Amino acid sequence: PAAGDREAAEACLLALAEDADEYVRRRALQSLARLSSSHVEALAAREWASAPDDFPWTKMNVLWALRHVASPVLASRLQEAEDSASELLRDYAAKLRAGVAGP
Repeated sequence: PAAGDREAAEACLLALAEDADEYVRRRALQSLARLSSSHVEALAAREWASAPDDFPWTKMNVLWALRHVASPVLASRLQEAEDSASELLRDYAAKLRAGVAGP
């Protein structure tokens, strides 16, 4: 896409990343990661910190986004996920390490 299109898309996605709905923020983070946005790590950190315990998919999405942008933060987040009480999150972290997980 043209630079202007990418910038416009990123601006829209950043607005969606501020939405009150967790699902909307999660999808915005995925799309920003696909664009290799420089905002991914900061948004991922916020989502990780604010994720309710009963929403493991929020943290699973953070892990995916960090992997997609090759973030150096991924290793520490994977360790946290592997130590989680959530079986879903632990399993996803193991699959991500093995290279067999997607969003």
